Amino acid sequence: MKGFNEKLLNQGKTIGVALSGGEDSVCLLHLLNSIKDRLSINVVAINVEHGIRGESSARDTDFCVSLCQSLNILLKRYKVDAVSYSKENGLTLEEGARKLRYKCFYDAVKEGFCDQIAVAHHQKDNVETVLFNIFRGTTISGLKGMDSVSRDGVIIRPLLNVKKQDISQYVVENGLKFVNDETNNDTKYTRNFIRHDLLESINSKFNGAEDAITRLSAQARQDDEFLYAIAKQNLEFKGGIFYIPCNLDYPIFSRAVILAIKGLGVEKDFDNGHIGALFDLKDNISGKKVDLLCGLYGIKEHDKIAIKNGKIQDGLKSQFFAPFSENTFLDNSTQIKIERVNKSDYILNKDLQINKPIGEVTKYIDLDKIPSGAVIRKRMVGDKFTKFDGTTVSLKKYLTDKKIPKDKKDATYLICHDSTVLVIVGVEISSLVKIDSQTKNIAKISINTL
Repeated sequence: MKGFNEKLLNQGKTIGVALSGGEDSVCLLHLLNSIKDRLSINVVAINVEHGIRGESSARDTDFCVSLCQSLNILLKRYKVDAVSYSKENGLTLEEGARKLRYKCFYDAVKEGFCDQIAVAHHQKDNVETVLFNIFRGTTISGLKGMDSVSRDGVIIRPLLNVKKQDISQYVVENGLKFVNDETNNDTKYTRNFIRHDLLESINSKFNGAEDAITRLSAQARQDDEFLYAIAKQNLEFKGGIFYIPCNLDYPIFSRAVILAIKGLGVEKDFDNGHIGALFDLKDNISGKKVDLLCGLYGIKEHDKIAIKNGKIQDGLKSQFFAPFSENTFLDNSTQIKIERVNKSDYILNKDLQINKPIGEVTKYIDLDKIPSGAVIRKRMVGDKFTKFDGTTVSLKKYLTDKKIPKDKKDATYLICHDSTVLVIVGVEISSLVKIDSQTKNIAKISINTL
């Protein structure tokens, strides 16, 4: 199928298909099942009944059960109450259902049912996302649309570059049956309005509009990644503080701010207002301060803007943050070194334990599996770690089971994305970043006591 991304499917992995019973997910399930032997993958399915459509929703689940039985595919079922959850949390029904659905996906991975979740988003879904972001108010980052890999590598979208008509053609050619969710036609839901009213009207006036938006999305992704790379080069981290030069233009400055805020542990709830306030600060006098959020603040220091965590600077919390990158990080008497290595060298030396400097403990990771926004820090409440057997436990429990004393627990450095611990430096790596047959870029992470 043109546009289908096989590169997302790694040998030996168990892929859980998010199966609603609709045309797109049925196509994805059948397609993956037909190529599983060639790619050496396992295929299972996950169905989430949202509790929105009553008997109709139950019938769709029954269809999924029958489909999986006919294909000899293992199915895991979840049932949630999206209506009550959305009301209790002040969310739209769309938002609430999505949050619960993805929680079920994460649970399936945590429980060891599968390694990753494949969702059936296709090119048209991505176009709708770009339009939705535009109307909601977005930057270039929002024009990127959906990611082919997201949520710490748990979610993959192998159909993202496939046209909707090609999916429909595949279903017809293979005689596949599917069910229709009647709510998909209800234009009171934002995405349905974009899909049925807006996008259909656009397509009737502009031939090739979806392809044009797709090209815009791809170009925005390239531009955004380039600008972030420059911002990263201009961002200085020292003593738990990020410094941004005042002479940066806004496109670079704004991204440096985002990297700094995320590097200090805040992933959400900051907006353009916070970035704008810091940008205005660069033209002010030294010592001028702007409060941000979650204890963070920015202060003008000569020709730079310093972004600090007030809790850290005031001594209320002992913590260390640095954005993950291929550099050497120093903190008092400890050195963390991240170096790329050739795959052949890794194969040759991975079990070699002699001739290492005293105090050095080395681990190897798949560098491409470290998501954007990862940081190096010490442990925090809520941290979780996925072991090599696929089970996820609290970091506290894992370190306790390893019989690591409390003082060493507090001194241990981590590579994390949000609360997901990817590497316990000098101790162990998560299965989320382990090297496999598909690994292209390997990094050696070592920690030295100086």
